[in-house]
Amino acid sequence: MKIRIKIFLPDGDIIPGTLVYTAEGPKIFNSDNEFIDDTTKSLKFSIIDDTIAREASIKSQDKIQFDSLEFFKKVNRKRPSQYDYYPPSTNEWIKYFSQYGTPVRIDLHKVNEGEKFLLSCLDLEDNEVFLFYTIKPYETNILRMETDWDHYNRKHSTSEDFEMSLDQLLEVPTPSWPELDSLIQGIEIPNLKRHATIGETLSQLIPMSFPDDVRKELMVFLAWTLRAKIPKEDPLDFQNAINRRFKSSVLLQSLVFGHIQCLIQGTNVPQYVRILTLAEKGSLGKGIATLSEDGEQESWGNAWFRISESFPKHIERIIELTNHLNQNQEIHTTLPISKE
Repeated sequence: MKIRIKIFLPDGDIIPGTLVYTAEGPKIFNSDNEFIDDTTKSLKFSIIDDTIAREASIKSQDKIQFDSLEFFKKVNRKRPSQYDYYPPSTNEWIKYFSQYGTPVRIDLHKVNEGEKFLLSCLDLEDNEVFLFYTIKPYETNILRMETDWDHYNRKHSTSEDFEMSLDQLLEVPTPSWPELDSLIQGIEIPNLKRHATIGETLSQLIPMSFPDDVRKELMVFLAWTLRAKIPKEDPLDFQNAINRRFKSSVLLQSLVFGHIQCLIQGTNVPQYVRILTLAEKGSLGKGIATLSEDGEQESWGNAWFRISESFPKHIERIIELTNHLNQNQEIHTTLPISKE
């Protein structure tokens, strides 16, 4: 996004130029397209592009400080929140912000010495400025606030915050035959052998047609189930540890949390190897899965759909707990966890 501006130099000169927003921050160029470095942080500008100025509620005489405050957030551009944090006069810009979504860079420029602020929001994925208008000074405070989840992660993060190697986890000694039997549950695996490592052994239980990264995460998960128990630590601590140590393994995280839900609620865990094997043979039937280029449903997609639908349904648990509270006329004002 290039914006035609009038630049007020520190020596008093006024020259035409261009304002450009980039992932590294806003930049100003003169009419010869030469970069102007604001080393003294005293550059000011005004917007002379009438259309942009009108949309941003900026007047031609407004002087804007080039030096800006920067923030990095996430937004959901397609499905903005329905919560109205501010009156309509503020354009309700905050409704786009979300815990998950597209990463953005936000710059705030003082207008007329802080009478108001010019907000720009740059999508870091496509380098498009999709929010650009003035906001009230009190609205800027929301950008300085931490979400509960950000605060928790910062407070409890440690030097051990690293991502574990799945390959290393698969280098441990192989499981015993009884442990393998507990995973197979009657499914016939041709020429099954116990190899030196758990990775080599469990590789025989995962269809070769599945994507390599999926196979690796499934092997680590099956190995984990052999020792899986209901966590004794605080639920938030456990969830945070799993998310930090397996940041790139979203499938593994989902399987671990689903399996633990089964243990907590006392329901049977899915027959993972049976489901994977039947999916490869096309014996699971049609499910909600991705389509390959030839229009056929991928075997892994069908397997994941069957596994996920076998985990306890959160909504059913919520309804059960709600009915219990209603019947006993109980009102809880604290979180049902031990962490303070």
